[in-house]
Amino acid sequence: MTLVKLRNNLPHFDLAVKFNCSKATVSNVVITWINVLHAILFTKCMSNIPTREKNKKCLPGAFKSFTNCCIIIDCTEVFTAVSRQSMNIQRDTYSSYKHRNTWKALIGIAPNGVVTFVSSLFPGSTSDKMVTLNSGL
Repeated sequence: MTLVKLRNNLPHFDLAVKFNCSKATVSNVVITWINVLHAILFTKCMSNIPTREKNKKCLPGAFKSFTNCCIIIDCTEVFTAVSRQSMNIQRDTYSSYKHRNTWKALIGIAPNGVVTFVSSLFPGSTSDKMVTLNSGL
């Protein structure tokens, strides 16, 4: 059910019909499994950035001359909907780059493409430099 929700973004009502259960059950199942996936994928798997030695063992050809590279970082933004009543949040999350309200995160990947770091979310108006400095990386 959770994978169907993540893949297709069906409304809870549709999932309730498909899985013959209530909307409340759909909500509980999806939230529970999202928390489990977060605990497994982010807390356990992404708790440590791989060492240079580990990275060197599976370094792609494009990175052969960058053997000291451990992590490639970049900020990314995700669109968000903001209520018109919350002007402060609307102001803080407005991204002049995307021309929309966004949340911004710093993502780090190893040279082999494995995601090794994801920061907390910052309002879209936060500069990439400030996100990087406050990301905990």
